[in-house]
Amino acid sequence: MIKDKMLGAQAMNPLGSCQIELIFDSEACVIDFRLKEMNTIFATYLDWKQEMVGEKLSTLFKEFPHEEKTWLSLCNHAIQYKKTRELTYSMASAKRCLTLSAMPLDQNQMVLFLRPADEQLARQKETEARMEVLRVVEPLFESKNYAVALLEFKEGVYRYVKNNDLYTQLTGLDDLAEKSISVVFKSALRQKIEHYLDEAIQTNRLVQYERSYEVNEREFTLYTELTPIVSTYGIPYILSYSKDVSEVNKFKKENRQLSKRLRAMFDQQAAIKIIFDVETEKILSVNPSACEFYGYTEEEFLNLHLSDINQLCLEELYKEHNNKGHGNTLLSSIPQILKNGEVRLLDVYCSTIWDGSERVTYAIAYDVTDREMLRQKLIHEEELLRITLQLIGDGVIAMDKQGNITSFNDEAEKITGWQSHEVLGQSFADIFTIYDEKTREKIDLSDHAIVYKESRVTLENTALLLTKEKRWLPIAKSEASIKDQHGQYQGVVIVFRDIQKEMEQLQQIKFLSYHDPITKLYNRHYVEKHFSCFSQPSNFPITVIMADVNGLKLTNDVFGHKAGDELLKEIAEVFNEVFTEQHIISRWGGDEFVVILPKTQLQEAEEMVEKIHQTTINVPSIVGVNASVSLGFATITDTKKTIMEAMNEAEEYMYHQKLLDGKSYRHAIINSLLATLYEKSNETEEHSHRLVHYCQAIGKKMKLTSNELNELDLLCLLHDIGKVGVDPNVLNKPGRLTDSEWREMKRHAEIGYRIAQATPELAPFAHLILSHHERWDGNGYPHKLSKCDIPLACRILAVADSYDAMTNDRVYRKALSKEVALEEIRVNAGTQFDPKVVDIFLSILTDEEQERDNK
Repeated sequence: MIKDKMLGAQAMNPLGSCQIELIFDSEACVIDFRLKEMNTIFATYLDWKQEMVGEKLSTLFKEFPHEEKTWLSLCNHAIQYKKTRELTYSMASAKRCLTLSAMPLDQNQMVLFLRPADEQLARQKETEARMEVLRVVEPLFESKNYAVALLEFKEGVYRYVKNNDLYTQLTGLDDLAEKSISVVFKSALRQKIEHYLDEAIQTNRLVQYERSYEVNEREFTLYTELTPIVSTYGIPYILSYSKDVSEVNKFKKENRQLSKRLRAMFDQQAAIKIIFDVETEKILSVNPSACEFYGYTEEEFLNLHLSDINQLCLEELYKEHNNKGHGNTLLSSIPQILKNGEVRLLDVYCSTIWDGSERVTYAIAYDVTDREMLRQKLIHEEELLRITLQLIGDGVIAMDKQGNITSFNDEAEKITGWQSHEVLGQSFADIFTIYDEKTREKIDLSDHAIVYKESRVTLENTALLLTKEKRWLPIAKSEASIKDQHGQYQGVVIVFRDIQKEMEQLQQIKFLSYHDPITKLYNRHYVEKHFSCFSQPSNFPITVIMADVNGLKLTNDVFGHKAGDELLKEIAEVFNEVFTEQHIISRWGGDEFVVILPKTQLQEAEEMVEKIHQTTINVPSIVGVNASVSLGFATITDTKKTIMEAMNEAEEYMYHQKLLDGKSYRHAIINSLLATLYEKSNETEEHSHRLVHYCQAIGKKMKLTSNELNELDLLCLLHDIGKVGVDPNVLNKPGRLTDSEWREMKRHAEIGYRIAQATPELAPFAHLILSHHERWDGNGYPHKLSKCDIPLACRILAVADSYDAMTNDRVYRKALSKEVALEEIRVNAGTQFDPKVVDIFLSILTDEEQERDNK
């Protein structure tokens, strides 16, 4: 039964076969094959002729080169695993979907089979093959250091299946899936990459290469490994595994350049350079300068020992070198024997180095014979210089051109605290620290050497010197260069004197010129001189606070000026606690203070003012008496307003506060006016207090500033002050007013305005009194203002005043109920009253009602 089914299947899908002879490269990979024989079915599937037997695969698939790659890939796969492998795909040369099987026979022989395949099943297998490969390589796509991509070879085209983020970054392209490499890379680059991919597919082995790329105007170099992957169904894939080696290659190139430069530095340096082995004394290498100096050729040098050119006893030389350690060691004035017998003196810098295989000594030498001859001449000159410097009355320090101290007179010892034996021969920079007093920059005399060479004497200037006792000492100093008879720079002399007492006196004078002697705060002169600095746009917003001490004159008169001074000091201390170093606090004069707050919003200033208000100010010598300060403030946000204008504005607000301060003289003015009003009209003090309560509640809900709330308080107290000029009979008439009486009554707004204008303390506030009977719809008086043209304080007062008037008894009617009054307010919102203010007022009354119910 089973056999019948197999025969039936064979009849339905006849099997084509052929035998091929494999052709290998030097690495045992199949690179071609020769057709030895094939059956008729095989030839029919591919439309081949029997005459093609003996031809190579490359010839058979000349018109379909991608088929050649696919067949070679399958052959190499079968050879590698030594078992039959097959692949089902739509074969372009056959124009149908076939299954190709490769079965190895021996080392050089293989049988290929062809049979028809279900194209739908083939596509299903392709999908399964892709999923199988993706499962295997999935973990690799998590790599953060390697660019990973999976490509599928199908119908002669390499397409991306998947790639990780780093691969996207390198190519500069997103969504590479299902895109062919011809879309991603330019033509020339694509051909090169495709060549490597072909090699991997055809040979079924790892291919490695390194190439430079330019993507999105960015150049980089990638090292890439291409790993062929053949799925269970024989579908070929390539796993590309790449790493950016641009920096590594750059480093290698730099290393090669560095080696060349180091060799050039050794050979081309004018200094004498010799490398030798300390133990054997063998000379290992010399530069051309050494050959020129000693007179030997390089070949002659390499046959010499160190003792052949060095006149100093070698044991003494080694001892001196070892005592100074194995770093850079200077061996000074070492006698050397030239080839012609002449003896010259060298300064030799020795350093032990490791060249990778052995430890050797590297010596750099300079001919100092002429220098040593001059040294003897300089000894006498230095002695004369030393005596001269000791006789100078100021502190004198002399240095050589290396910056080492060569002379230190007695006066210098007194000023600096250092003794001569402690500093002579030492580097000036290691012992002394000097700062330029004006620039506050450290003075490095080694950096000044060029200046000293160019100029004979620098002008005297001031500096700060750190003494041995770690005390900063102000000095006046000047410098002069030391030159030899040829005008060559040899060193520098610093002459200085202690000017601490002078500086203290100058500082005291400067302090007093800018500070108030009592409070130690800045004075008016300082602030006025620096107005332009404070008002720079970079400091916006700038808030200015004006402060006035209440009762300073009274304190001076009653308790004496000493108590008045104590009061000013206490207030200054409070200011110093509230404000910071970035704020400019000054005593403006008498009982006034000014504070300038750069980069400070109005709200921040309000918080600071509130802290001052909450602080108790006591005068130590006056028990039981607390002082107070009235404050006003204004903010500058742009260059349209000057600091002086802001100060005037702040001063106005300060006077508003003084009007509300029960202890002030200005408050007495208000009390006098109000007493007259209460006596002449039916207005009561209770009415004013209720208005303050309502208006304050509305103002706080609207987030008004403290200055605006102060204005609101004054308006509540003084809005009807003009009624003192109205006929009492009209004011207290119980019935309806006639037209003429009503005109008389309406005059109280203008009368109040004139009263306020005539009182300097109330003048800035007069416009609010004038406008307190204007209506939202423009039908008010005296100027028929409407909406937001009416000052906000007047709009708030209108609602509160109307409500209080309706809910309290008047000469012309009895009080209305709260509900009726509220309904009247609600009905007139948008006509008589500002709707927004009405909404806030109604919510406040509702909240108060709920609080009473909860209690």
